[in-house]
Amino acid sequence: MALTAIAALLTVLLATPAPAPASVTATPPLPEAAVLAALCPAGEKCGGVTQQALGKDAAGRTMVLAGLDVTSKPFEETHNGPCFPAPQAVLRVAEGRVVQTDPVVTLHAESECSYGASGGEEGLEFRDGRLIFSVMGGSAWGWSQSRTWTLSPALTLVESTNGAWWKLGPNTTETTRDERRGVTRVRWAVPSCEGYSADDPMKSALLERAYTLIPRAAAGEVEALRAGWRTAAFPAGALDVTSAGGDGHVLHGKPTEAADARLRVIALGDRELLVEVADDQIVSGGKSWIFDDHLELWAGDSALSYESTCHAMNPKAPLPDQGVRPGHAWQWGVRLTDAAISRGGGKPKVDPQIERAATPAATRFRVVFPAEAKVFAVVYSDSDDAKTQERQIGTAMVGLKDPFSLGLIEGAASPR
Repeated sequence: MALTAIAALLTVLLATPAPAPASVTATPPLPEAAVLAALCPAGEKCGGVTQQALGKDAAGRTMVLAGLDVTSKPFEETHNGPCFPAPQAVLRVAEGRVVQTDPVVTLHAESECSYGASGGEEGLEFRDGRLIFSVMGGSAWGWSQSRTWTLSPALTLVESTNGAWWKLGPNTTETTRDERRGVTRVRWAVPSCEGYSADDPMKSALLERAYTLIPRAAAGEVEALRAGWRTAAFPAGALDVTSAGGDGHVLHGKPTEAADARLRVIALGDRELLVEVADDQIVSGGKSWIFDDHLELWAGDSALSYESTCHAMNPKAPLPDQGVRPGHAWQWGVRLTDAAISRGGGKPKVDPQIERAATPAATRFRVVFPAEAKVFAVVYSDSDDAKTQERQIGTAMVGLKDPFSLGLIEGAASPR
């Protein structure tokens, strides 16, 4: 597997368990009856109590990771289970009694306790002050999930990761969401059809893509933003890309101080974006629009799929069974100073609808892409001398003539 989080998940699941934290003692933190009272569903019989002390929270309460089995409800094993069929929770204890119960996700709640035809495994562990639930399964196509919580001052989900891969080839996908900030990053990889060997796909050259999901404005905010987009406060949930990278990607040039330039993007609809650029020095007057400060708007008509046998980027290359040729990728340059549009790569025949508004602090654009657009990217090209492109930052690691390198708007189907 080529993606780091999937490799890390395997390490968690297969490694020797870490030593218990210093707060864990041989004596259970709670009487068994207290755990049964906190977790056993009403009217059921329970047993098999487990406990692990997790230290104290910010309020000084002892935290205990506790679980049990519901013995009055036989658990039906599926595909080489079992998995977590019973309650798991963080109990907060003060003066010897449970004062708060924080349920923790179990595999049964996540996926109906099915690993898949080839079996799988899962784990729930306390590490570095965090609680981590990990699971993997599948058949010829493997999958993984992980969830990470901080424990204090409250049980808080901070990160979710979903991965998948083909066990016979290098195809992979990984989605990681920062739950506190609402930022979702996607990385995926498919072999190139050029030089592809069906006998040994692992030896094929790999085409790797990365993008950050463009968030969608809350439904109740959309109409107000459309009406007042020129002056309304920019939504807090927008993607925030900076010269240091931030939520997005540095496509060209070296990362630098975040304050040098900032690009914010949020979707108002399936093809409609609100974009804001703040730059400490606006440059224009170059010999070409390429050397002016400008937006690059990208759109494509190809759906994203890591399950393709390979991608044929060369239109003349042979196409193996289930190989895919890319569709179209279109590029438009939009000058920051006046929103003048220049058609770029892909020879687009229809331009997006673009409106511009400037304030002393930033420049905003409302963009509606043509109806053919399915995948998108927004890039800001920063020039400090009107002679070179110093740096490009954006929502995706865009590849010229490669619609597969673009990204999705939140709510659209993920790569599969």
